[in-house]
Order: sequence, then structure tokens, then C-alpha cells
Amino acid sequence: MLTLADRFTESRLTVSDAVRISSLIAEELRTLHDSGHIHGALCPRNIELHESGVVLHSGEMDASYAAPEGAVQVRSDIFSFGVIVFEMFLGRRPEGAESTGSPAVDRVVLPCLSADPKARPARMQKVILELRLLKMAARKAAAAASARRSEARLTARLDAQERAIADMRGSVEEAVALLRGQVTATEAVRTQIAQTDVVVERMVEALEALQRAVLNRESSDSTVAVN
Repeated sequence: MLTLADRFTESRLTVSDAVRISSLIAEELRTLHDSGHIHGALCPRNIELHESGVVLHSGEMDASYAAPEGAVQVRSDIFSFGVIVFEMFLGRRPEGAESTGSPAVDRVVLPCLSADPKARPARMQKVILELRLLKMAARKAAAAASARRSEARLTARLDAQERAIADMRGSVEEAVALLRGQVTATEAVRTQIAQTDVVVERMVEALEALQRAVLNRESSDSTVAVN
């Protein structure tokens, strides 16, 4: 059997869990009061938790959750409920009618924690109404938080994409610069080859001219010898 006291020792309750369990306890307490009964010992160790709901057990009362007037009545159960709800949200019991720091939660808790029994709600119906409003506020806050997380994730992805694009752009620019260098080197080689071709052509022309000159001289020498 897992009690609310056991759950308190495990870890701090989330807001959604605190709202859900508070609502379940409130509904059980209203049913008990509407049937003409008073619990008289409402404290975490007497609240059994299930996936589908809660069970309010009778047992020894933990004095730290008891109403200051000591009387067993509907409003003393409501005081104990206020202490339990405060602890679910803040992880500790209140010191008097202490604010939780949340206006929505305070509207549920503070009337229950009044030292004057007459200042507390006379029935659980009003408390349940405030809990329903709190549940709506919690859902709205959760939706807003989810939207902020989604926006943050989207922003992070866009930043990562921009960095990747910048890196790619840098790589492309480096590749273009390298290619340009290679083209420039190729053009220089081509120029050198063209210059070499010119030199070779001139050498060939000079050799041909020399050959013609030699041939012409030999021809002249032959003519003189015959005469």
C-alpha cells in the first residue's frame, strides 16, 4: 500500500500530480461529509494512493495536520486538507496561514488554513470549485511552458542549421579558392608550353635556314670545280 506519506519521502510532487491528488482527496472528503460523517484523522499516512483514485483510511491522527481548535468537525477536516495541499505544492507544512507564493493555489489553501474555524469554507464544494479553476490554470501554464520549450528547440535547430550552412559556405569558398589557384597554375603551365613551342619553332626555322645555306654553299662549290 502506497500512502501519500510514502510519496512525500520519494520526491517532490509535480504541479500536475499535486493538483490531481488534491482533487481526488477533495472529492472523497466531500462524499464523506455529504454522507454525514467526519474523518477526524486526515493526514498523509491515512491517504492511500491508487492509479484510479485515493482511499481515505481511518487511523491515528498526525498532530501536525490537526486543526488548532482540536474539535472534530467538518471544518477541522478542511483545515487538515489545507495543510496537506500546501505540503504537496511546497514540499513542507505551512507555518500558520502562510502563502504558497501562487495566487491560484492560495485561493484553495489559505481559506482552509484559517485559525478561526468560522472563516474556513463550511463545505468542500467551494474548495473543489477553486481546485477546478486551479487545474485550468495549471493546464494553461503547462501549455505555455510546452510552447516555450518547443520554441527553444526550434530556435536551437535553426541556429544549428545556420551554423551548418555557414560551415558549408566556408568549405565551398575554400574549394573555389583552391580551384582558382589550380586554374591559375594551369594557365601558367599553358603559357610556358606556348612559349616553349615558339622557341622550338624558331630553332627549327634556324636549323632549316642553316641547312639551306649549307646546301647552297655545296652547290656553289660544285659549280666552281666543274668550270
